Amino acid sequence: MKRNDLIRLSVIAGLTLFSYIPTFIWMVDRWLEHDTYYSHGFLVPFISLFIVWYRRQALSKIEIKP
Repeated sequence: MKRNDLIRLSVIAGLTLFSYIPTFIWMVDRWLEHDTYYSHGFLVPFISLFIVWYRRQALSKIEIKP
């Protein structure tokens, strides 16, 4: 990957995360409520990252098409 592509991807990812801050705050608020059905929400990012890491070989072989 070229350096310009990495910078562009980082900026897009940063802006996307920034735009979802209110949603993240809402989700964490729901996860921390007393007697909630969503307390497992804190595990979801870690499990997702593990799955991506576990499948990294197969994911690296996928051709990126714009």
